[in-house]
Amino acid sequence: MVWCDISHLYEAHLPASNLSNSIEFYKKLGLELAYSQEKLAFFWIVKGESWLGLWENETVTIRIILLFVI
Repeated sequence: MVWCDISHLYEAHLPASNLSNSIEFYKKLGLELAYSQEKLAFFWIVKGESWLGLWENETVTIRIILLFVI
């Protein structure tokens, strides 16, 4: 078995039923919008190091993708 130390979250993807509302919500939390297009947006968690991705979908099903720097 291999053990590793996860130093921090690199990237997370979350579903959003209303991308515009979600963008405003995360801006109010202090996250900087890094990129957006019609049905997706990315915010910096730590600028230049980690992302939060939001994907708009009419039906929100939970499918979470987590990527770690090890």
